[in-house]
Amino acid sequence: MRGLPGGELMECKWARLPEGCGQTVHCAACAIRRTVMDTIATGQAHEDVPAVLNRSDESGPADLEIVISTSLGGDGLVRIIVKDAKSGPQR
Repeated sequence: MRGLPGGELMECKWARLPEGCGQTVHCAACAIRRTVMDTIATGQAHEDVPAVLNRSDESGPADLEIVISTSLGGDGLVRIIVKDAKSGPQR
């Protein structure tokens, strides 16, 4: 998705804070953000990186344990594959 911050696209609870996606104190520790930013900076693909998508809200916890893989496309966009961590690596 072009033009939409990743945290908003994935409905991260921290992206809803006034600072916005990528600007909160929580973002520096985000495995998803760090992996995507490394792929942008280095062009290096990453496979099966464990991460937690923080989606808790007033209705209760909904944090998702996931694994992500990233690669840099020829168009400069990062491709992200998201899988449920409980399903294990799938090759």
